[in-house]
Amino acid sequence: LAATWCERNFNKAVGREVTGMNITDARGKVLGHSTYRVTKLPEPGVAVHRSRLHEVLRAHFKGALRLGATVERVIFGNPPSVVVDGQPLACDLLVGADGIRSPVRQAMFPDFSTRYSGITCFGFVVDAQWTGEAFEMWGAGKRVGVVPIGQGKTYAFLAIKAPPRAAPPFSTLEEFRQCWSDF
Repeated sequence: LAATWCERNFNKAVGREVTGMNITDARGKVLGHSTYRVTKLPEPGVAVHRSRLHEVLRAHFKGALRLGATVERVIFGNPPSVVVDGQPLACDLLVGADGIRSPVRQAMFPDFSTRYSGITCFGFVVDAQWTGEAFEMWGAGKRVGVVPIGQGKTYAFLAIKAPPRAAPPFSTLEEFRQCWSDF
């Protein structure tokens, strides 16, 4: 049921299909290409703004939509269910759009653990779409990533090598421009 619903509703009209991305140097010279097609999934990935995801869920589900709930456990039964606040809840679809320390991922893959990679990332959404392709630019100790997410919007991230809990490498617009001027 959930796979069929996703096939019908998560398309280019909702977000932006992402099948791969170019990896470039800081000036845009292509170094390689990554393909994101996962053969075990019926459809390609779609990058979508979180608020747009909420709109689609609200518009297509007659049952209760519960945001901000912490999933304690996922039970793979028929039907599947989740445990939230100690209560099992039957569900047709569980969307784990809950960040890097995802309780949903942890519930589904209990042996998974995160670790600090030595990279700090700043992410944001821009109200413009200037490219039709996802790409990531690699520079000396820094990376810039851009992913069109549909609806005329683009997700971007800036990643920089930094020790854990380091102060941001910039505090003014001029310092920001200087920090990323090689891209």
